[in-house]
Amino acid sequence: MTELGDAYRREGITETALDLMQVALRRTQETERATRGYVLEMPAYTYTDAGDEAAVSRYIAEATDLLGHSGEGEDGSAKREFIPFEVLEIHGKSLREFGHAAQALE
Repeated sequence: MTELGDAYRREGITETALDLMQVALRRTQETERATRGYVLEMPAYTYTDAGDEAAVSRYIAEATDLLGHSGEGEDGSAKREFIPFEVLEIHGKSLREFGHAAQALE
């Protein structure tokens, strides 16, 4: 469903793309965390095209929470040890599109 939605996104048919991706998200309610995390990347990317920065932030945050692996840092605090490249790439591109180029570089 997300791949079909992405095809619509690439054609500029954002509303249909988001509708398909929302259906895919509803179907991930009872799936593995990673599956839902990877599905969340696609609406985040599409909301970038739609210009909805708040939605991008919500979806990227949830995808990061589901896909990122945490560990305990040297000082006892929790820190992210691994976040899949795709999440970082989509987040960076979105930040750039919304005029936050310096944050995107981080």
